[in-house]
This record gives sequence, C-alpha cells and structure tokens, in this order.
Amino acid sequence: MLPKWTTRDCEIYPIREGKSFSGYSFLIQQNSNYMLIDTGRKKSREMLLHKIEKILGPNNLAGIILTHSHIDHAENTAWFKKKFRCPVIIHQSEAEYLKKGLNPLKGGTNPMVRFLIKTLGKTIQAKYEFDGVTPDLLVDQRLDLKTMGINGYIIHTPGHTPGSMSVIIEDEVAIIGDALIKLLKWPIFPPFSENKKTMTESLAKLIDTGAEIFLPSHGREIKRKMMVKYYHKQKQDH
Repeated sequence: MLPKWTTRDCEIYPIREGKSFSGYSFLIQQNSNYMLIDTGRKKSREMLLHKIEKILGPNNLAGIILTHSHIDHAENTAWFKKKFRCPVIIHQSEAEYLKKGLNPLKGGTNPMVRFLIKTLGKTIQAKYEFDGVTPDLLVDQRLDLKTMGINGYIIHTPGHTPGSMSVIIEDEVAIIGDALIKLLKWPIFPPFSENKKTMTESLAKLIDTGAEIFLPSHGREIKRKMMVKYYHKQKQDH
C-alpha cells in the first residue's frame, strides 16, 4: 500500500479501493483546501467515502479531477459531485464520454489486446457504462490549481486515452493516472491503451516537470531514476 506523501505545503493521501491490484484515488490537502483525484468504482463507494470524510473532517472538497474517464476512475463522479457540491475537472477531449458515462475505446499495446478490442470493443464499452455527469471545467494543455488553493497544476499526458491527464504537486510529486502501472518491480504501459508512441511522449513531459516521485493509479510509486530509465528504453524501441 502506498504511504502518505508530504511536499513543501501539501499532503497527498492515497485512497485504496480494496486489496491486491485495486486502484487508488488520491486526496490532496493544502491547509483547509482539498482536491480529489479520481473517484473509483461504484462497488467501493462507501469505503471510499468513509476514508475521504475521515481525512476531510469538517472541510469540503474544492473539486474533483479525473485523470481520464475510464469506469475505474470515474464511476462515482456523478455521485461525489452531488454529495460534495464541487466542480468536476476533465480534459476537453473526454467531456462527452463523461457526460454519457462511456469508456473511451483503446487500441491496445500488444496484438492480443488489439484483437480483443477490435472484436469485442463495443460490447465491452456497453457493459461498462456508468452514470454520466457534466464536467464544470475543461482542460486543454495545462491548468493551474492555485486558484483552488493547491500549489500544483494539471498537464495533458495522452496515450492511455486521448484526454489522460496528470497532476503535478509543487514540482515534487506527479499523480499520473494510468500513464504507467507498477504492479511488480518495473513499471509498464497498461495493456489496454490507445497509443504507445504518444504514451512515450507523455513520459517525457512528466520527466520535464522535475518531479522526483510518480504515483500511478495501480501499483507502487515510481522514482525519477526508474522513470527516466523506462522512458529511454521505450524511446529506443520506437
């Protein structure tokens, strides 16, 4: 399980949905300001709410940031928005997916996954529909979070999906959604992804932030040295 991370002025709380390979949401705190990153699956809603409210205390969320609109990151968004009466932030290219409660179809990073998506993609997409919600703030390339009381910013890091985003906290910690996963010793690209070349380019953008720690939604933290090494390996492969 990931530990709590502390930057100069912020606390970053990983909120795990369950056990083993389940994903993380993240709660960012600076003074009495809180931002939630990703909202998880409906089946974990009560567990997530309990953990979030325990950290919030009497405070409220300043907003919800979605790293992308896949169901395991966005299924509770409509419910949490209504519960906390806060704005929802997503990349502009995935706004319609979120409104309709749909998963963006992905191309796959290996032949077997690409075959599955080609033959069963529409069926899979229909099976994993969720309650849609209209986002309040759309991101293009970058969005500063200082106006919401957090020393950080959002950048567009496409590849896993067209509108994948990452959140950079005080140039120290990057919360990267599914830009990479790290379930074992080394990070890898998620097999269900749209564009491997674009994902590699997004790794370069993440490295350029100067962050020392990269927190994926699935698995363990990735240190800068490992991120740089993985990026150069992928760049050579392309």
